[in-house]
Amino acid sequence: ILSTKISKEACPLGLAPTASSTASVVLGDALAMTCMKARGFDTNDYALTHPHGALGRKLLLKISDVMITGQDLPILVKSMFIKDALLEITDKGFGFGVLVDDGKAVGIFTDGDLRRCLDSNIDIKNHNIDEVVTNKFSYIQKEQLAVSAVELMEKAKISSLPVLDSSKNLEGIINLRLLLQAGVI
Repeated sequence: ILSTKISKEACPLGLAPTASSTASVVLGDALAMTCMKARGFDTNDYALTHPHGALGRKLLLKISDVMITGQDLPILVKSMFIKDALLEITDKGFGFGVLVDDGKAVGIFTDGDLRRCLDSNIDIKNHNIDEVVTNKFSYIQKEQLAVSAVELMEKAKISSLPVLDSSKNLEGIINLRLLLQAGVI
C-alpha cells in the first residue's frame, strides 16, 4: 500500500481536494519515473510511443527527412563571377550559396559576405566568387537529428546550414523555415 493520506486539505473550506490531488500526482510521477528507470526507458522509446507529437518529431526526425537536395541547391563554382553567384542564390531562395570544388563544399557566400564586398568596393561584375567566400563555416550531417540543426543555428546565430557528408561533399541544405514546417521548432 502506498498511502497518500493527508491530514487536511489546503482549501480553506475543506471542500476542494487540493492537497490530496497534489499528493496523488506526486505519487503517480514518482511511480512513472521509477518504472521508466527500471525498464531502461529512454528517449527513443519515448519517441516511438509518441511518434506524431511534437516531442516525438524532435526525437525521431533527421536532417535527411527535412533537407533540400538536387536541383534546388544553391551551388557556386570557382569561375563564377559574384554577380552570377547572386543570381543563383536568389533563384534558389536560401539566402546563401555553397562553393563546391570537385564535389566538396569549400566555402559559403551569404548576404553578410555580400555586404562586406559592397563595403570594400569589390566589383561584383569582375571578381570571382572564390575570392570572397567564407571558408570556415558551420555545417551538419544528414544522419543527425533535425533538432540538432536548430541548436547549431541558434548557437552560431545563422538561419541556414549546408548538409555535408563525412568527406565534405554537399548533400543538401537545411534552414529554419524547413524545420518550422516539419514541426521541429
